[in-house]
Amino acid sequence: MKNIGLIILLFNITFCFSQDVKYVSINDAVQNSKNINTTDKVFLLDENVNEVFAFEKYNGQLPKSYKADQVIFINIKGQVYKRSFSGNVNAKWFGSKGDGKNDDVTGIQKAIDYLAAFEGGTLFIPKGIYKTSKAIEVKDPFISITGEGINATVINCLADGIRLSPYKDVSSAKVSELSIKGTNKAATAGLILNNSNFYFLEKLRISNFDIGIKGATAVNNKIRDFYIGACRKGIVFENGSYFTSITDGIITNCSEIGIEEKGSRLMIQRVDIEQIGTLRNKGYAEGGIAILCGASTEVRDCHIETTEIGFGLNSSGNVIIDNCYLGSGKYGVKQINNDVINGNYSFNNMRFVNFETDFYIPKTSIYNISEGCMAYTSQGNQKNLKIVAAKELGIFKKLKYNAARNYEIESNVNTILNNNVIN
Repeated sequence: MKNIGLIILLFNITFCFSQDVKYVSINDAVQNSKNINTTDKVFLLDENVNEVFAFEKYNGQLPKSYKADQVIFINIKGQVYKRSFSGNVNAKWFGSKGDGKNDDVTGIQKAIDYLAAFEGGTLFIPKGIYKTSKAIEVKDPFISITGEGINATVINCLADGIRLSPYKDVSSAKVSELSIKGTNKAATAGLILNNSNFYFLEKLRISNFDIGIKGATAVNNKIRDFYIGACRKGIVFENGSYFTSITDGIITNCSEIGIEEKGSRLMIQRVDIEQIGTLRNKGYAEGGIAILCGASTEVRDCHIETTEIGFGLNSSGNVIIDNCYLGSGKYGVKQINNDVINGNYSFNNMRFVNFETDFYIPKTSIYNISEGCMAYTSQGNQKNLKIVAAKELGIFKKLKYNAARNYEIESNVNTILNNNVIN
């Protein structure tokens, strides 16, 4: 009999726990609060994500600019309750659908505004396609945005993508793990850094904008592990965007320029720039990297291929270009204005494959072309570098060859290239 009683007891317990418990939704709790018992804690269903959350009485003061949003904070019979959760804030809590049809910008913006009111945090955008009719704005520091990966979280933008502009603040925040796609609309950008400092932008795919990433007076930002495609210009930094690094990325199928530096200090390393188009812009041709000011810019270990100009030089600056491979174009390095460039340019260990002219720098002052710079035909046969430059303005260093050994001594005397150098 004891065994039978135990079996019946276990059956009753199992039966009780197997019943579906119907929870009141957040919306019903707010709209029909008379049906809710206002205890210290209530459990409500978030229909946006089909999950039940505990909401606990909140007796603190909300920021003056922030009212109960009916998402994190809800008002039931005059009592404010706060959602209990750990980790990141979910964009879908605020009404974003991610179905590729509805305009999701309002929900995403509400989530960001919540984080701004409570001193930052991370907005999580789950797997889905999010349509946005205007730019997502981040105006406060310490707010990060992350998705589930570039193949899972996609933001389809009808205007700009994400604008990061916490004016003159140290952001210490990250944007990562998502794709940002435009419609090739003029004057749009996928990511805009306006007076934005200390952002980490990584694991991103950006495509179909006028400019992929645009920075102005943006300092100490790190861009890495990225893909930018089908834009007019891949990356542009200007107006004192100092100490920004661009590493480990791919820029392809841009119609004009891969990376443009103007009045900034950049560190560019391990970036693959390919298939830059044939459009012209007021006299200078498209290119892989356009250095328009070059204030202490370094480019190392990059691969630039299938573009008319590998590097375009336009103004003074301290520039180091080291260990870069350039393939298939008209000019490897080209001065793109007609004025004297009083810069300090150092070219080390560069490989030029199938260029008509490797260096066209007729009025570039203080240049140094090291012995490590070599030119090859499309079949891989080594050939002499073709250089158009003023000899007295720079230094050529090359290795003299002999029959016994591959090289003999380093020499500053430009013997082989004399016919290609103009004064």
